[in-house]
Amino acid sequence: MCRTVYHREDEMFDLACDHRKAITPPDPCVEFVSVQMSCPAGNLYPSRPVTHDGGAYPKLKCRVCGLDHLPEDANPMRGHWAGKVSWGPNQFERAISEVEIQLYKLYFVDSMYQKIGDAVATREVRLWHSLSLTCCDTAFYSADLDVALPMNATYFMVVPVTILGLELNIGPVSERIVDDDRIRMSASSARRLRAPSPLAPLLALLPLALLPLASGPLPGRAEGASRRGRGGGHGAAAR
Repeated sequence: MCRTVYHREDEMFDLACDHRKAITPPDPCVEFVSVQMSCPAGNLYPSRPVTHDGGAYPKLKCRVCGLDHLPEDANPMRGHWAGKVSWGPNQFERAISEVEIQLYKLYFVDSMYQKIGDAVATREVRLWHSLSLTCCDTAFYSADLDVALPMNATYFMVVPVTILGLELNIGPVSERIVDDDRIRMSASSARRLRAPSPLAPLLALLPLALLPLASGPLPGRAEGASRRGRGGGHGAAAR
C-alpha cells in the first residue's frame, strides 16, 4: 500500500505505485475521496509539480490552533537547544475541539516541513479542560526540552494524532530555531574531557616510581659503589 496523507523524510512516495488508497476507515480529520495526477510529458526536472488531472487533494480538517513564541536557546553549547515549546489545542475547522484527538506529537522539521526523526515530546489531550476555551490559548500545552539538534532542523512542528490512530503529516510550525553556539564544543568532546582516564591509577603511582631517580642512585647501584670504595681502600693499605 502506498502512503497518502502522511509521510516522513525517509518515507516518500513509491515511484512504482500507480494507485494510492484513501484512508480506511475514513477519519473525521481528513476529507478525501480521490485524486488523479500524472507526470508532465517529457519532464526533465525532478522538482516540477505534477499535473492535476481530476478529483481533489486531501483536506486536513484538524490542526493545533497555533504555537507560542519560541524562547531564546538556553543551552550555549553548539548543536544543542534548550527551552519551552508551547502550543494550543486542536482546531477542528474553525472551532476549538479535541473530540477527534487523542494526543499531540512535537517534531523537528526541515525547511520543507518534513519530520526529522522521532517525536521529541508527546502530550495527551486535556479534553475536559479545553471544553471551556473560546479562543486559542498557545500556552495550553508545553514541553521543556534540552536536546541535540539533528541535521537540517529548522522549525518545531506539532501534529495531532486522531482517535482512530492517524498521525497527520503536517501542522503549524514555530519560529525558526536559532542555536546559541557560544560554546563551540561537541557533546562527545565534553564527555571525553570530563571522563576519568583509565590510566589515572597508574599515573598516580608514577611519581613514587621515579622518586629514587630524583633523590639519588638506585639501592643496588649505591651498594655496589660502596663495596668498590671499601675494596679500593684496602688495596691502597696493602700497597
